[in-house]
Amino acid sequence: MSEQTPDPETQATGNAAEQALRLYVFDCGVIDTVTSEEFGFEAGTLPSSMTTPCYLIVHPRGVLLWDTGEIPDAEFDNDGELTRKRTFSASRKLGELLAEVGYGPHNIDFLAFSHYHNDHVANANMFAGQTWLVQRAERDAMFDPNPDFERFGPVTPDQQYFDQLKDARTVIIENCDHDVFGDGSVVIKFSPGHTAGHQSLFVDLHDTGPLLITGDVYHYYDEINRPADFVNHVSNAVTTESRRKLEAFADETGADMWIPHDIRRAASFRKAPAFYC
Repeated sequence: MSEQTPDPETQATGNAAEQALRLYVFDCGVIDTVTSEEFGFEAGTLPSSMTTPCYLIVHPRGVLLWDTGEIPDAEFDNDGELTRKRTFSASRKLGELLAEVGYGPHNIDFLAFSHYHNDHVANANMFAGQTWLVQRAERDAMFDPNPDFERFGPVTPDQQYFDQLKDARTVIIENCDHDVFGDGSVVIKFSPGHTAGHQSLFVDLHDTGPLLITGDVYHYYDEINRPADFVNHVSNAVTTESRRKLEAFADETGADMWIPHDIRRAASFRKAPAFYC
């Protein structure tokens, strides 16, 4: 691993340097057979399917990819055709989605994901040549040689999806918020509980306004202002505290909370190649 601190003034790709801040949303698949009871709700209360979007943030000082999908591109039968793996299904490869808006691994500066679960890191190794932004607690958990329930909860990291990141250029964030480009427009928010080093993403867009991509602090909008009660959180108590802080932050900034997994709002989001700015 090569650990470094980025210089926001010099981090830029040719594409990004010519663009105002923009955000692309990619449809990276669906998860089926979800139950309401897993989240502490009565049976049938919540949708039984979830979405798994990925996000590309283009800033004049660089490009950030946030989350990498639920099915590795190498496991697709054909791009554009539905592929099913376990409870996951998707129709498009992440690489093809990125290419349609003019990007590939070579011109993405930063890789980050909310957390290490498989539906967020399936294509992480594709970006091992980029600079990885990760909380110290999360990286420690991902590469811990002695897994234990206290650190992982019921979901142990599956290193096959991200093992190449172990030696990647890495900015280790000391379990705190991180201003990616140094101007307050793209800020990683430390929001542990779902995993030890879970993180969310704040993006302040000129026209759209501020938004907060919450990751898996929530899976449904029904969970806002509600204590966490999910079987796969490492800690429901810590997740509840992260919710309290994110909700206060959203109130303070006026940010629209985007809960990536909630399928009910998915159809209303503008999908790439369209974008938010």
